[in-house]
Amino acid sequence: MAANNDVPERREQPGRVAFGDFLAHLRTKGFVIGIDQELRVQRLLARLEGECSPEELPTLLCPIIASSEKEQREFYREFDLYLQQQYNFSGADVT
Repeated sequence: MAANNDVPERREQPGRVAFGDFLAHLRTKGFVIGIDQELRVQRLLARLEGECSPEELPTLLCPIIASSEKEQREFYREFDLYLQQQYNFSGADVT
C-alpha cells in the first residue's frame, strides 16, 4: 500500500509489462502502434489469462499490429527475436 494507506499501490502484471516493452520495441522498428491497438492487445491478453502458449501469441497479436503482408513478416520476425533476446526462448525459426 502507499504511504497514506488511502491509495493502493499500482502493480503491473508481468505479462503486460513485457508486452508494453515489446510494443515499444516494435515502434523502434518502424511499426506505428496507436492507443487503440495497444488497448486491443491488453484486452486480448486479459481474456487469454495464460490460456495459450508463447508459440500461439504471434498468430493472435499479428492481426492487431500488422496490416500489410510486409508488416506481418516483420512482426513475426521481431516477435521471435524479441523472445529469444529477452527470455532466452526459442519459438519458431527466425529467418
